[in-house]
Amino acid sequence: MNIIYGVSGEGFGHATHAIAIASYLEKKGHKVVIITYGKAYDVLKDKFKTFLVNGLYMDCKNGKINPLKTLFSNSNHFIRNFSKIKKIKNLIKNFKPEICISDMEPFSAWISIIYKLPLISISNQNRFVHYKLNIPKKYKKDYFLLKTIIKIINPKSDYKIALSLCKLEPKNLNSFIVAPIIKEEIKKIKPSIKDKIVVYLSKENPRFIETLKQIKENFVIFPYEKERKEANLFFRKKENFLNELKDCKAIISNAGFTSVGEAIYLKKPYLAIPLKGQFEQVFNSIYIEKKGFGKFLENGEKQGILEFIKNINIYSKNLKKNKKQDYDILFDILDNILKKHKG
Repeated sequence: MNIIYGVSGEGFGHATHAIAIASYLEKKGHKVVIITYGKAYDVLKDKFKTFLVNGLYMDCKNGKINPLKTLFSNSNHFIRNFSKIKKIKNLIKNFKPEICISDMEPFSAWISIIYKLPLISISNQNRFVHYKLNIPKKYKKDYFLLKTIIKIINPKSDYKIALSLCKLEPKNLNSFIVAPIIKEEIKKIKPSIKDKIVVYLSKENPRFIETLKQIKENFVIFPYEKERKEANLFFRKKENFLNELKDCKAIISNAGFTSVGEAIYLKKPYLAIPLKGQFEQVFNSIYIEKKGFGKFLENGEKQGILEFIKNINIYSKNLKKNKKQDYDILFDILDNILKKHKG
């Protein structure tokens, strides 16, 4: 089949999904054109046939989403796409797509509506729209904001596939829960344990670095342009991350879906410090703590870090007991959906 595949350009998680899914589809004989932008375009353009659009971005200040600025800036992005209408029409005319897939990318969703094509929505964000959740009261405002944004991006889909860390109850038919997509390089890792904790910072945080210096542990910190050692801290380049991840005894980081999923897969205890206002990261952090896989800290205070370190062995035991998920079920679901729509 000929497939239009829209991929969000925000961060690298969506691009990671696309590499695995698009590669699988092409191996099965399908033809794929990816519509994307931002960081995802840089990652995917040399691997697949891609079409660049002006995409959706979250406007954040101090890690917190600004709803009004997000709405205004994305209205401008969407308007700029009108200059590409002719190219998009030519793409549709020449490629003749039979089905669309969207991973938090609105343009592919609107193509499915305008050209009356079936749409498969695949994302970890789908958890917050199509499944029953128990949300703590203090986070409900952020939850409803995220839910609204997701509905704007994908107003209508025929199939909803949610990447999830846990099982959830769907609200409607044609909704599926699947395990996180694990990168091949992560699957190849044979994890071991050495006396070090990996720290991955999405942005520099001098106060947090000073806190780590006060704790008697070896911390390997990513990502830095120049490698150096400072007391008990080892600052490393991003390209060395997998080697350090392989044999660390625990991870301290924000709570992005991909990072948390990989940590659980490798059975590494996780101290989650979610970005402010990022409800999905809060949700992932609550899950980690509830399952006993690690700890949830709203701020990186010293006492919380010490409590996490004290309980690393307990978290490790809980992770070892955790039942392994079927990480390939997504592809079986995709095969069945595509068979239904094959001409």
